[in-house]
Amino acid sequence: MHCHSTGSHLGAICRNWRNVSLSTPGLWAAMFVDLEDAPRFCGTLERVQTHLERSKSCPLSITLSFLNFNLDHSMELITPSNDNSAASASTSHHLLMLILQHAHRIRRLSVVLNHNVYPAFVSSFLPHFRGRFTDVTEVTLTSRFGGHPYAALDELSELPLIRSVSVHHGAVVMRHSPTTFPIPQVTNLSFDMAEISHFFTILSLCQKLQCMEVALWVARPLDKGLPAVSHSGMRCLDLTLPQYRSHFDDYTELVNFLTFPALTCFSFALRCITAVFPHQMEAFRNSFQSFVDAFACFVARCPSIEEFSLDDSSFEDQHLLLFLNKMPNVVALDIRVLTTHDFGLKPTITSRIFKELGNRQVVPKLKDLRLEIAPHTVERRCSSFLENGVFEEMLVRRRESQEHRLRSAYLKVRQLPRPPVDCDVLRKLRREGLAVRVVHHISSDSYSPGAGEVDILPYVIGSM
Repeated sequence: MHCHSTGSHLGAICRNWRNVSLSTPGLWAAMFVDLEDAPRFCGTLERVQTHLERSKSCPLSITLSFLNFNLDHSMELITPSNDNSAASASTSHHLLMLILQHAHRIRRLSVVLNHNVYPAFVSSFLPHFRGRFTDVTEVTLTSRFGGHPYAALDELSELPLIRSVSVHHGAVVMRHSPTTFPIPQVTNLSFDMAEISHFFTILSLCQKLQCMEVALWVARPLDKGLPAVSHSGMRCLDLTLPQYRSHFDDYTELVNFLTFPALTCFSFALRCITAVFPHQMEAFRNSFQSFVDAFACFVARCPSIEEFSLDDSSFEDQHLLLFLNKMPNVVALDIRVLTTHDFGLKPTITSRIFKELGNRQVVPKLKDLRLEIAPHTVERRCSSFLENGVFEEMLVRRRESQEHRLRSAYLKVRQLPRPPVDCDVLRKLRREGLAVRVVHHISSDSYSPGAGEVDILPYVIGSM
């Protein structure tokens, strides 16, 4: 379906749900429209018209896919000097014009582009139509096959109410100056890739920023003496650092100069290091230890963290415990370790982790625990890091606390072997109120959600 909404899906279930969908305009207010494929499907224009009518005056959330769409031709058709516009206009063009008639209702606009369409989108489409998007507050740009979206950010800065910007599959390159950012009023930012120096610029200029998701990269060595940044408004930060070959000096500099006193939700991904030459090993270990120490100091400077997520880390178990001891207010812990390393470092998840968690001295306020691991990332010298019931014992100990009792636990073990958990103990905990689920991911080929998974112990409705 190339123009779909929740309303259209519900309406196809039965007559009762159709009546519900027709009487609820908000269900028709979100649409995905593929402009390239529109001519191949009969009635697409009419269906979009129907969706727009049924949504009545509700604010719209529109996703437009311009992939392989001839945007240059469409822009030529709307010029006053084009006398043959009606005769040469395609279904896709009419569809685009129909949606733009309702541009004043759009609050969330998502655009999918490729390198062929992007120049016309920035140089023609946005300058011509941005005056119609008077109430847009959220914009998402997905640039397939590369592209630098900074020019688009310049144009988006003219939207008076814009507060949220997401850029996917495109590096944020500061085109004019590394000390400027075109949309300083934003509260939410999401970038797939940005230079560390530009990250500091954004933090310095965007004082209203509350949530940020960013993957950083180092295009050149960092200038020494980065300005310290203390951002009092940041509430949620999702930070990814890509794999590094032989040292962590730039990343150490990064975390040394950051402070977020109001940060409550922190997600961190340190992609696994995969290439260190033997003669660099000692320098690598020293550099990595310096980064670990700096990172521990960083989380200690963020005393309000309540939700902590760690993804694909290269940290040892002792490093993880060091960090958790610096975050006493954490109530939700999510650890996902699917890659490994071969540099003499211990795994991130070991039986020691479960024993320390069971003592309730580490993250004493923990309510929700989520673990996702692959067997090659845990203790290799043991038959299983779950042996001797350490996982179940940890859950039992965590349920003993009256003030901060564990509420939910999720464990996913990817590939073989089957995790040797004691389902009888877990079922007893579930009867006592713990929402617990254990999943065995048996496929090594697919990492898509739900693919190749077997519930060893599923959630029970009503236990959450």
